[in-house]
Amino acid sequence: MSYKKGFTLVELLGVFVILSIIVLVTFPYATGLLKNTKTSEYERFEKNLFLAAEAYIEANSEIYSQFSENGTIDYISISELIANQFLSEKITNPQTKEKVSQSGCIKVTKSNDELKYEYISNDDYSLSKYTTEGLLSLYDGYKKPITINGTSYLKNLSDTSDETIAQLRGFDNGWKEKSLSFDGIDDNVEVGYENQDFLTGITYEILVKINTTKTTSQEFFGNWESAGGGLGYNSSGEVYFNLFLVSKNGYGTVKTTISSNTWYTITGTYDGNTMNIYVNGELRNSIVINDTIKTSPVSIAIGGNPTVDSSGNYKVTNPGNIDMKRAALYSRALTDEEVSNNHQLDKERYGM
Repeated sequence: MSYKKGFTLVELLGVFVILSIIVLVTFPYATGLLKNTKTSEYERFEKNLFLAAEAYIEANSEIYSQFSENGTIDYISISELIANQFLSEKITNPQTKEKVSQSGCIKVTKSNDELKYEYISNDDYSLSKYTTEGLLSLYDGYKKPITINGTSYLKNLSDTSDETIAQLRGFDNGWKEKSLSFDGIDDNVEVGYENQDFLTGITYEILVKINTTKTTSQEFFGNWESAGGGLGYNSSGEVYFNLFLVSKNGYGTVKTTISSNTWYTITGTYDGNTMNIYVNGELRNSIVINDTIKTSPVSIAIGGNPTVDSSGNYKVTNPGNIDMKRAALYSRALTDEEVSNNHQLDKERYGM
């Protein structure tokens, strides 16, 4: 009988030791290679997002003209890039293995003459996240005023209004890269909507800082002249929301105290039954008054009430010495939840 010679225990142990050494040597390299591959995939994913944002900015250069200045910032939503076909909805996040979340955005900052991009995956601080139902006008302090034939305008960022631009009057150099500054003398922005019936309600909303208390009221968002109404700040340090009502034949007013030199989201709403004033998303005061807003022949304005004297000269009455980051006008009364949501976005978007 013959026997085939096999491996001895010592030989087997030797082979095992050699294989163990090979694994120990190559495993970190293989792990690092896999990790680098995943990192490269994610970097390519982010680069595609950034290229889409860059192309979107170039295609909408008029709206994003603020990026000619260092220090400027803005947010572009993923949903906006997809809706405008700058990004495929099928693009996959290699970290989650799922389609890119449309609830995120791209933060764009101009620094050292270059645009820098940052992907924010779970939060969207773009303008598209603000309440849009009934939105007539939306102005953003991040956006640099545009110039047409030597005249400056703010772009209305609501796509549901015929009032596409708002003229700046009296300004020398009011834009501060992240806000618009009003001198309290002759600066204002004409929003439009002369003779507009607000039969379904109205909301004035503005992210504002009152720079000084004056001996007269500062009418910083609205239209007056024995009609209309809006938001203002009086000599007692109170912010107010008033409307000229038809049956009352006078102004209904709600007000509350705020401090100067502090940023606030101020919101005034009226649904035909109740006037509310909110500060930073919280209801501060209200009155029940069933009536109709008297239509004003004067343009709604930011910064001061526009009037024309008997000689036909344009002037601004009760101008506000204010800085403004965002202003919105709605043709209905926002709900408590909508007001709170808009303020939360203000906090994140503008760093309040």
